[in-house]
This record gives sequence, C-alpha cells and structure tokens, in this order.
Amino acid sequence: MKTTESRLCSIVAAFISILLAVVLLATGCTPKVTGAVDVPVGDNTATQIKKGTTISTALFAVLAAIWLIVLAAGRYQLKKVKERTVELVLSEIKVELKRNSSLTIENFYELIYPKWCQMLKSTALFVPHKTELWPMPASSNYVKNRISFLPDVVGLFLANNKILLEGVEIEAENIEPNMGHAELRRPTLRLFEQICNLFTRGHSKS
Repeated sequence: MKTTESRLCSIVAAFISILLAVVLLATGCTPKVTGAVDVPVGDNTATQIKKGTTISTALFAVLAAIWLIVLAAGRYQLKKVKERTVELVLSEIKVELKRNSSLTIENFYELIYPKWCQMLKSTALFVPHKTELWPMPASSNYVKNRISFLPDVVGLFLANNKILLEGVEIEAENIEPNMGHAELRRPTLRLFEQICNLFTRGHSKS
C-alpha cells in the first residue's frame, strides 16, 4: 500500500515539475516584437512597440498538448482496467463455481472485489472523469462506478456468457432478442441510439 502511494506521489510530483518547467520556459522566451518604430531622439513621442502573441499562443499550445496527453493516458488506463476486469471475472467464476456450485452473485462479488482492487492498483493511477475533461485518481469507489463494476452488472455480464448465478434477474428490456445470448442494453446506449436516429431522420428530410 505504501509502495503504491509513494509511487503515485512521485509520478504526480514529477508531472507537476515538468508542467512548471514547461510553463517557465514558455514564459521566459523572448517575445516576438513586431511593428517597432524608431523616432528621433528629440521627438517627444516614445518608441511604440507592439508585442505579438507568440508567448500566449505557444503557452496555450503546450498546455493543450499536455492536457490531451494526460487524457489519452487516462483513457488507455481505463481501457486496460476494463479488459483486465473482464479477464478477472471470467477466470475467477470458473474457480469459484468448482468450489461452490450454488454460488450467488452477491457471494461471488464479495470474493472477487478484493482481487479487483489489487488489479486496479497495479493497472491504473488515474482515469478520465466521466465528462472526459480532467483526470481523476483511480480509486476503487470511483472506478467501479465509472465502469459499472457492480453486482447486477457483473451478473448480467456472466449471463451474457451463459453463466447464470443465483440472484441475477434478467429483465426483458435488458435482453437483445435477436442475439443468441443475453446482452445488456444500457439506458445510456438506448438514449444514444435514439438521438442518432432522430438526427438521421432530420438530416434525410432536409
């Protein structure tokens, strides 16, 4: 636990140091001077200098690039967490069913959750927020809700793979009848499909 926390602190400190160094280098650059006008010494009018926006543009580009890199790294870690979660569930269910053929989804979730937390600590340090605008620490409470690693969803996932545990309720709206097996139809996915259909219809009419 201490090793993971110290490693996380080191990475965060290194990232902040790099970010500060980049900002200092960007702001310390010589500004691009355009439109400088030389006037006689005796003239009361001072030399007019118009500074370009080179520094601000470069700084914005650097910060935007860092932000995109951080979000891309978060998405990659979230993807790996999802993949390893699937692998963990499918491998552990076989072991637990051999030990207890009457295993319930609640018991299985309680058995697998500590192993999932260990996997999470070794897989991800941060993940993108659900708005995809900033990173969030990869805590077990946040990530399990982020990827819907919950007992009912795990039960439906196992039913999707033809493993039905006790306590899993499969409703008709969560089943795709055209498929050969149960498939979870999340409300968000259904809403997204409805929006796409409305957009397609409106675009075809125009």
